Amino acid sequence: MTEIPVRGEEATTRTRFRVSEGSCVDCAGDVAGAVQRLPGVRHVEVLSAAGVVTVEHDTRVSAADIRGVAARCGLGLVPAETTVREQKRSWWRRPKLLALAGASILLLAGLAAGKLIHAEILATVLYAATLAIGGFYPALSAVRSLRSRRLTISTLLVVAVVGAVALGVLEEAALLVVVFSLGEVLEDYAADRARGSIRALMALTPPIAWVKGPDGSLDAVPVEALVPGDPIVVRPGERIPTDGRVISGGSSVDQS
Repeated sequence: MTEIPVRGEEATTRTRFRVSEGSCVDCAGDVAGAVQRLPGVRHVEVLSAAGVVTVEHDTRVSAADIRGVAARCGLGLVPAETTVREQKRSWWRRPKLLALAGASILLLAGLAAGKLIHAEILATVLYAATLAIGGFYPALSAVRSLRSRRLTISTLLVVAVVGAVALGVLEEAALLVVVFSLGEVLEDYAADRARGSIRALMALTPPIAWVKGPDGSLDAVPVEALVPGDPIVVRPGERIPTDGRVISGGSSVDQS
């Protein structure tokens, strides 16, 4: 993670994390409130689209505390310096994808047992196994949502599956779980791709800005530590580090 002292505030640090690949897409909204309740946390900013979480805190809270709270909300955080290649996981290390694959195989086996060889007991066992494997992560997400007093699509799925099981239609319940799990895997994949694209754009931002002091000296300040009103100097050939207003000088800018 990136830790940057906050200028003008003693013993205050701004720590930046990246959202790990495959994390819960709907959990980002819960993280800000949960982390904000930690003693010593002053401000939390969650950029879901970019997959970036920035926490302003004092010495009473550590990066490990923040990551632990986020993990309990279903959101994995990794150091901001972690590159996309380092973060990218192989398919066999993606638990949701493995659960979907296992549930799909069990569902197909159950359909074959029930429709082709008419082994109803075997089909029932296979459907139950499909519900156990494929429904684990949706059920976990539903529990987290209920703890946060929110209703999500995972909560509705659990209610629908419980109702189907109560009615004795295990085949439909198993099919519902597999279809929902497939949707979650595709949603996570799309979110990871979008975050990667946004991070690639953010990587174009220079890491430091030259802040002009009252005596005319230039200090290299991390972009994250800039405050509104800081006069910055952009040298020829450099990239513009942040939004601002030109107060002196002139040049042409490549906006492509």
